[in-house]
Amino acid sequence: MAFMRGKNYVWTDGRSTYFNNNPIKNSVLEEFVVMKYAQLSNTQIKKIEKRTISKHYGNFGCDELAKKNGKKPMSELLKDIFNSSLSDKNILKHYNMGWNDCANNKKERKFKDKLFQNAYYIGWNDYIVGDDVKSVDNQTEEQILKRIKK
Repeated sequence: MAFMRGKNYVWTDGRSTYFNNNPIKNSVLEEFVVMKYAQLSNTQIKKIEKRTISKHYGNFGCDELAKKNGKKPMSELLKDIFNSSLSDKNILKHYNMGWNDCANNKKERKFKDKLFQNAYYIGWNDYIVGDDVKSVDNQTEEQILKRIKK
C-alpha cells in the first residue's frame, strides 16, 4: 500500500515500510512516529494533517487521516466511481433497449426498477419523437442520463 508517491516514495508490504525502496522494519518506524508525535503540539499536528491530506489524499495510506478529517477515503471514492459508472451503463442500456424495441415494433417491456423503467420509456419515446425533433437525436449520453434521473 502506498503512503506517498513521487520524489519520496513510501509504501508498505505489511512487514516493512520502504522509503525509496529502502526497507525499515514497521516496529522501528512505529516507534519513531510515536516519539515524533509526542514532540508536536496540537496546532502543529492539525497543520501537518492538512498538509499531508493536501499532498497525499488519494493514496490508500492516507485513508484513515482522510476519514478523521471528514473526507471520503480512497476505497469509498473508488467504490462510488465504480458503482456510478455501472449504474449509468445499465440506465443507458435500458434506454437503448426501449429505443430498439420501439424501432423493431416489439412489445413494451416492464421492469421492477423504476429508474430502468423510466429509461426504457424515454428511449421508446425518443425513437418516436427523434425524426421530428432533431435535438432528441443529437443528445449526448450525459444529457440522456440527466433527463432520466430527474
